[in-house]
Amino acid sequence: MSMGNCLLGSTVIIGWLLHIPALIQINPNWVPMQFNTALGLLLCGLGLLPFKQANKIIKNTIGLFLIALGLATLYQYSFNVNLGIDEFFITHSITTLSSHPGRMAPNTAIGFVIMGLAFSYTLFIKNKKIRRFIHPLGGALLLGMSSSALMGYLGDLNTSIVWTNLTAMAAHTAIGFMLCAIALLTPYFNQQTFEGRWGLVQLGLPISVMLLVFAIVLAVSTYKNETQSINWQLTNTATLIFSLLEAEHEHSKQLTPLTDLPITALSLQHLKNKTLDNEIAINLANSQGTLYQSEVNHLDHSFPALQFQHHYAGNTYTLTLQPSKELVDSHRTRLPYVTFLESCLLGVLLMACFYFLQKSRIRETAFKNEAIKNQILANEVKSIFDGSPVGMLMTNEQGVIRAVNQETLAIFNYASHEILGQTIENLIPHEKREHHIKLRNDFSKQASKRRMGEDVEIYGLRKDGSKVPLEIGLNPVKTASGNMMIASLIDISEKNEKEQELSAYMHALERSNEELNEFAYIASHDLKSPLRGIKQLAGWIREDLQGKLSDKTENYFNLLEARVSRMQNLQNDLLDYSQATKNTETISLVDSRQLISSCFELYASDAAQLQLSPGEYPVINTAKTPLELIFRNLFSNAIKHCEQATAKIHVSHEETEHGYWFHITDNGPGISAKNQEIIFSMFKTLKPRDEVEGSGMGLAMVKKILATYGGEIKVASDGSNGSTFSFFWPKELFITNKVR
Repeated sequence: MSMGNCLLGSTVIIGWLLHIPALIQINPNWVPMQFNTALGLLLCGLGLLPFKQANKIIKNTIGLFLIALGLATLYQYSFNVNLGIDEFFITHSITTLSSHPGRMAPNTAIGFVIMGLAFSYTLFIKNKKIRRFIHPLGGALLLGMSSSALMGYLGDLNTSIVWTNLTAMAAHTAIGFMLCAIALLTPYFNQQTFEGRWGLVQLGLPISVMLLVFAIVLAVSTYKNETQSINWQLTNTATLIFSLLEAEHEHSKQLTPLTDLPITALSLQHLKNKTLDNEIAINLANSQGTLYQSEVNHLDHSFPALQFQHHYAGNTYTLTLQPSKELVDSHRTRLPYVTFLESCLLGVLLMACFYFLQKSRIRETAFKNEAIKNQILANEVKSIFDGSPVGMLMTNEQGVIRAVNQETLAIFNYASHEILGQTIENLIPHEKREHHIKLRNDFSKQASKRRMGEDVEIYGLRKDGSKVPLEIGLNPVKTASGNMMIASLIDISEKNEKEQELSAYMHALERSNEELNEFAYIASHDLKSPLRGIKQLAGWIREDLQGKLSDKTENYFNLLEARVSRMQNLQNDLLDYSQATKNTETISLVDSRQLISSCFELYASDAAQLQLSPGEYPVINTAKTPLELIFRNLFSNAIKHCEQATAKIHVSHEETEHGYWFHITDNGPGISAKNQEIIFSMFKTLKPRDEVEGSGMGLAMVKKILATYGGEIKVASDGSNGSTFSFFWPKELFITNKVR
């Protein structure tokens, strides 16, 4: 399109420069393309070239020039002035159907204004929604004007080419503008997706605008044809009158001298009565004055009177003809208005058709998309249904099986064709079938999600007649085929076996624990008497040998008594440790501050100090004894291992959502990082028992108690400057047998 305009414009410019009429006029009787018009079409072709984004300035410059050229030409026509632009480049020698030499037609000037806006609209219009309609609307206007002008040439309809008596648009100018219009419309139709309710309306908008232009041109052409018909009748009347005038002269010159020739009103009146039928007002005058004037009622002053001059026999006659309203009305029809209104109505109907067609297309597309989505969803559901790791089957309200997955077939050892179409009762043991039918009918009346097999054992019937334990979930669904029931089936055979194994193991473990506790109790009880006897015998021997023992023997007796005491403590600790998991303590309100103080008082001496952090301490609804054992063991451990003159113990606490943290900080020697896990093991001490008396059971007992009641313990120390034991005591104890 762009190259066609460039070629067309440059060809006509060469024709003007080299004076080749064949390049300027397609037909000698048709309007020539003016030089400015050819220059404008050449610029239009350059502007339509696919410039890169960086060269938009070229298009804007071309657009502004075309706007200026078009507006300047329209200004000359509107105010009847000459700005000197028509023959600025060249003097025009061909002026066929040209009102002003070198001046382009007014519709050509409008076309250049439209093309200028199409190139440079970004400089004037910022709204993006309006911008996208510039090219289609401009293209539609251009296509309407140019195609109507070209049809005027092809159909020999001058009224569609010439605007009043001004210069007409050349035929090849119309072709150039048609190329421009196609270049503007093509990207719009190619790039627009025309989605949404107004999508096809956007498609039909350029077509409707083009129809509107056609309607205007056709209505104006029809109106001009009617006007021309009236002018032709007035012209014929003038010809008759001048013929009559000459006939009168020829008849009268034989009787009188030529200068004294009278004009008889009778003959004119006769002519008027016979031929004009009182529809035209006549005013005939010469240099001497009015010769004849007729009066006609109801003259149409909106129609301009026509003047004719005739030179005959040395006289100049001026004839003025004014049609009556009846004559004008006889030639005027409603066809221009009807044509315009019909074309406008056609445009509106076209837009409405496009609108409702788009709505229908949207509905159809939505329906198709919904169908595709439903199909995809159905495929996905089927894939999920078939690939489910649990058995799935679907039945209707009559209990007929409509769908099963592979897992269901594996559970019952059926093939799909053997089970589909059968009732669900075929999968139920014989003795339960009648009862199941009643349950199924009752369930259908009040269908809801339900789980089965949690409290009651449910069995299915395999193909071979064996029973399989199941857990079943029911979920009613509504489908296009009616109400359906989706059942999920889980074979719990392995689960039952595992539960039985676990139950047997738990019973064995309970027996073992009972036996162990009984052994610990018996061992502790049976060992107490011998140890007590050994300690008493050692005491009696020492009393009998009082004053006769050497220092070495005395030391042996001390060591013997210490070892017996250690053994007794170990027995007590072992018994306490074995009883630590028997969480059947009484739940009561425990004042933690009072409990801490009373536990510390068991070890109170000048060598130990207790400091409690300020603030209120919680009153806990909990088991008192295990919490007391924890504090006693931690205080004992802190005092026993302190190497300072005074053991200083600081206690603080913090409350959380689920329990309490208690922090016991001492000034002992600290615990190295590698030993911070070892200290919670049984019989583990960091120093020899001869240096620090202890069984190594205290912290192990603390950890076991906390584990039993849902707590935890941790230690923080740098290994040299004391330690902080922090333990968590829950608000809600994990106790199997609470006593309240």
